[in-house]
Formats: sequence, structure tokens, C-alpha cells
Amino acid sequence: MLYRVLGFLLRSEIAFPELREANLACEPGPNERVVEVLVGPVPDSLPSGVQLLDWFHFEEGRCLYLIGETGRMMVEGGSRITFQLGQTAPISDMRSYVLGTGLGTIVHQNGMVPLHVGAVLSPAGVLAFTGPSGAGKSTAVAAVNRQLGWPLVGDDLATLSLDGTTPTIDGGVRRLRLWRDAVERLGWSEDDMTRDLHRADKYITYDHGTFVDRPGPLIGVYEIDPDASPASPEELRGAAKMSMFLNAVYRPFLVGPCRNHAALYRVAAGALGRITCWRGARPDIEDVVKLLKMKAKTSD
Repeated sequence: MLYRVLGFLLRSEIAFPELREANLACEPGPNERVVEVLVGPVPDSLPSGVQLLDWFHFEEGRCLYLIGETGRMMVEGGSRITFQLGQTAPISDMRSYVLGTGLGTIVHQNGMVPLHVGAVLSPAGVLAFTGPSGAGKSTAVAAVNRQLGWPLVGDDLATLSLDGTTPTIDGGVRRLRLWRDAVERLGWSEDDMTRDLHRADKYITYDHGTFVDRPGPLIGVYEIDPDASPASPEELRGAAKMSMFLNAVYRPFLVGPCRNHAALYRVAAGALGRITCWRGARPDIEDVVKLLKMKAKTSD
């Protein structure tokens, strides 16, 4: 199977219903990266490498993940993900790790920047939401999509790159995960969603019509602070802006093992000079529209 995701072509030995299929006859462009997903034996350690965490080993160009009963996963050279499934684990569990940590590692290894964001494509460009787990990123983008009709770029992982001086966001994993209260609040039907096998109150939709198929220019990042008051969000500047951006990097523990910090800071500085960043409570739809109007005025 052949897919497009996060700016890559992905050739896989297993099917990913979460991804957009690519033409099997298409040839990669001259600068297009091709990533392989293979099923095969994976070691339980890297004897010549470094064990950074109980479940994470690395050496130059290779990252090994020990995922308990789900199995093991090796990510190599920015171009290959190999996994070995545990004896009793469902393949859907490993798919989640491949599409999350696996692809996030690939992005780091290629010197690109993976962001832990939910993102929507507004008429003015991509607006991304970040924040700690449980802050409501998925609920925010789902509400915007539901009420304003703006398509999703991604929910959880997106790739940031600089197209000249324009920061660009690319997604491609067509999977939206919501808690039951958010599903009910948005007026969706649980019957149209897949129940998360590990969290009974969480649901997943793979509705491909909800997602956009192309990258878009990033115009703003909103950090959801669960402890913030519902008052107007604060626009971030200077060091606060950089701190927010670095907190939004997906799997930040990979920055040292996969790349040097200076390269990450260069991309961050280039992007932050072109976008607006805010911090506040989870915004409602009126807040989102107001932010974009303010952004448009400052851009004129």
C-alpha cells in the first residue's frame, strides 16, 4: 500500500485506514522522501546504543521503542519503520504507535519539526491548537470544523517546514479522537465512531471528508491553558512565544538523539517571525473568529 502523510510517501506492508492512499504507479519527486513500514523482527535492545528511558534506546540513526505487550518498533535513518507485534496485541494498537511516535521520529530524523497540535485550515490559513494532554485540542478543532466547516489539517501530529520564509503545516493522519462528553456536546453520534479499545469513554472517527489533503500556510498557534480564566487570550511575544513553540514540539525527548538543538531553533525562529501566538482558556467559536479578524488587521 502507498500513502501520503506529513509530506512523505509511505510504503507499507499493512493497511492504514487513517491515511490517504496515493497512486501506486506514481514515482516520487526529486525531493520527495519515501518511508517504508515493514513487519519483521525487532531487537529488544541496542547494545552499542544508549538507553535513555526504560522503553527507549537510541544510537546514531536508530531509535528503538519497547511498547510492552503491544510489541517493539525500530525507526531508522528517517526512512524505515519496522515493528514486531506482541503475541496478543491487536494490529490497531501498533498502527497508533506507528502513526504517532513512529512518524514523529521520522520527521525528527529528517530535520523537520513535528508539532503536537490539532489544526484547522481557515480561509486565511492554518490555525493550530496546542497544550498539555487533556487540554482540549481535539475538542477545539472538532468544534471549529463542526460549526464553521473548516477542514482539519490534523489532530495530534503535524509537520512544520519553511517554504522560503512561509511556515507551512502538513498533516495527513485522518483520525480524530474525542471523549464521550465532547461527542455529545458537538451533536455527533457514537454509532458513527469507533470506540477506543483502551478507553471506553473515548471515540475515534476516520471520516476522510473532514480532513484536507494539502499543506497550508501557518498563521497562528493558540496554546490552551486549562488553568486560564475565560477572559481574552494573551498574545505571546519574545521568550514566551519561543517557550510556547518549544513546548509544542512532538516528542521533545527526541531532539537530542535525532538532531541538534540549533537546527530546531533556526526553524522555530523563522516560523515565529511570521505567525501570531496566543495563550488562554479553550476558545469558543466566537473567540476563534475574533482572533482571525485581529490577525487580519495586524497583517494589513
